[in-house]
Amino acid sequence: MKYVERKGDLIRVLAVEDNPGDLGLVREYLFNADFGQYKIDSTGLVSEALQMLDAGGYDVILLDLNLPDSHGFETFTRIHAKAPQVPIVVLTGSTDVATAARAINEGAQDYLFKNDLTSNNLSHAIIFAIERKRIEKELMEEKGRAELYLDLLTHDVNNYITAALGYLQLAEMRLQLEEKDQKLIKVPIRELRNSSELIANVRNIQRLEAERYKAELVDISLMLEQIRGSTSTPREGR
Repeated sequence: MKYVERKGDLIRVLAVEDNPGDLGLVREYLFNADFGQYKIDSTGLVSEALQMLDAGGYDVILLDLNLPDSHGFETFTRIHAKAPQVPIVVLTGSTDVATAARAINEGAQDYLFKNDLTSNNLSHAIIFAIERKRIEKELMEEKGRAELYLDLLTHDVNNYITAALGYLQLAEMRLQLEEKDQKLIKVPIRELRNSSELIANVRNIQRLEAERYKAELVDISLMLEQIRGSTSTPREGR
């Protein structure tokens, strides 16, 4: 597994941040980071970020959700729709936790509180976001190949079986075979039918698995609130 953690690895960062102070800290933290070497482009507008993403070449996006021309979750959806292949790390204030969690649900790789930023946690978040996105891409490619092979089995091979079965059944009707020779046709007909039934079962299992692992939206912020409520206990005397 290759991690982007050598000083010689140039990581191109697009920082979408309108606060000069926060942007200055991001630049300082990444300049002093122990892992990776960073080239940072920045803008404070989503409209400009979309144009910059058209040119491509970015390894990661650092995204503030509240900007002059876009606010909250809409900011994430616009950026993610433009460059779904580029990992996004949301930089958020303490009041944006629910929105940041929703962004994670929809494809962001991580979020960090601006007040808690350090050189280490920012650089690590970037590195891990890139690595997770790479693994995600490889898994999707492997899934696509597996589905292709399964389609070949359930469609093309089944077509060959159907054709062979048709010719054997036609031969069974036309040829006047003695009883002792009839099994020469009956046995392959039976086995081809069994093979066709097996392929149908595989196709049914594929459909069931696809339904079983169908993605669903999960409200992470609500889940965290429920966990907090179930674990908190009232203090004595209050």
